[in-house]
Amino acid sequence: MKYNVDKEQFAKLLWDRPALIKKITSLDEDSAAFFVKEVHACYQHIAPALRASVKVVRAYIHEDDNTKNIYSRYCNRHFDFKLIPVSALAQLTTKERKDLIKRVRYNVYDFVNRLPNKNYEEWLEAVAQGYSIESVPEEYHTRKTLYFAMAKFYENSSCIPQDVIPEIFWLKDPDQANKDLVEALRISDIMIHAIPPKRITNEHMVAGFLSGSLDLSDEKFLEIPRCSWNRAVVSMALSNEANNIQIIPEGLLTEDDAISCADAEVSADNIPDSILTRKVWIHIVAKRNTPYDPTDEDDKKHTQFTDLKFQIDVAKHSYRGAKNLVWFIKPENREAILKVCPEFIRCIPKLEQTSKTIDTLLESASPEILDEISEFINLGKIKKEHAPLLVGCTSNLILSTMEKKFKGVTKHDVEHIETVKTKTTVEINVAPVEFSKIRTQLDKNKV
Repeated sequence: MKYNVDKEQFAKLLWDRPALIKKITSLDEDSAAFFVKEVHACYQHIAPALRASVKVVRAYIHEDDNTKNIYSRYCNRHFDFKLIPVSALAQLTTKERKDLIKRVRYNVYDFVNRLPNKNYEEWLEAVAQGYSIESVPEEYHTRKTLYFAMAKFYENSSCIPQDVIPEIFWLKDPDQANKDLVEALRISDIMIHAIPPKRITNEHMVAGFLSGSLDLSDEKFLEIPRCSWNRAVVSMALSNEANNIQIIPEGLLTEDDAISCADAEVSADNIPDSILTRKVWIHIVAKRNTPYDPTDEDDKKHTQFTDLKFQIDVAKHSYRGAKNLVWFIKPENREAILKVCPEFIRCIPKLEQTSKTIDTLLESASPEILDEISEFINLGKIKKEHAPLLVGCTSNLILSTMEKKFKGVTKHDVEHIETVKTKTTVEINVAPVEFSKIRTQLDKNKV
């Protein structure tokens, strides 16, 4: 049986059942275009001849600007460019084809390779959506706009270009080509990866480093001409990314450069030997994230690791550094490290902590530090004469130890207890509370 139904009402029915369009008798081009525009999913269910109609195709690629229309969003999800015959694509305008390239940007390769008779505008749009310039006809490789389109794609992309700008771009006018690439680099600093390293100029690097955080720590950039570098560019390179030190000519690097890179946790392997001084090594060890291993052949070869003066200088710099050398520090030298880095007590097993260890620790650490490291201290080694050194501590572990150790000792007794004396100390006569204040100020003066 045949029935007449309202087109608008039938279109709403097609939202949920697009295949019902097959039930329309004698579906013509105008009606097909109407229903396809309303419900994009209908396109795959109509006859091939209608799918090849430019009018129907335009209805299929139509996008409703009214984003509040939930049905329009639903229909647009059913768009599949592979359903459009090549013959119909050939009849679309350049603007329509460019809009389609934008729309299918995640499948740009498949769509562009299917698109017939592409003109330069369409190639530009394809490149701006991530299409490889290597697949663009060679006749367009001399045009700067091609590389501007490429830069626009990488402007908001986290990936690094794999394409390389061909030599043909420089053949006609090398100076102008370099100026054009400066403009491209201002759009996206990542574009420097598309320039052959031997073609990278000082101006290219300045433009790239000013545009963002440019990482050139790839051995291919060792081919950058020496004449392209100067101290200003070196400073910019290291400010952008410390690992750039690997590709900078050694003659332009200083010890201060190496120190700043070491502080940024660049490994010693990536810093040139000519500037790998003792001072630089101190910073490297102080910033490293894992301890050095004396059984490792590479670590073993660093003889300075066993030098006590070097160990002390590292420990002064940071606890992390002292911890990194823990396997190189001899037991008899632990107190020397504790004097400059009380936190090193964390690395000394409680059973190996002697009375001398505790004496040195308590003389060197502020009440605040003692509170932080209290769980690592062999509190059984605490003696009565340590009482004034513990004034100001708030750690429950230390307070409970004091209560047990000094039970029965009056405030008057504490005030007259002598602290541990050493060759490097002088005796002052103050109340414990006042001594705590003085000691805090002395600790600040050590820094």
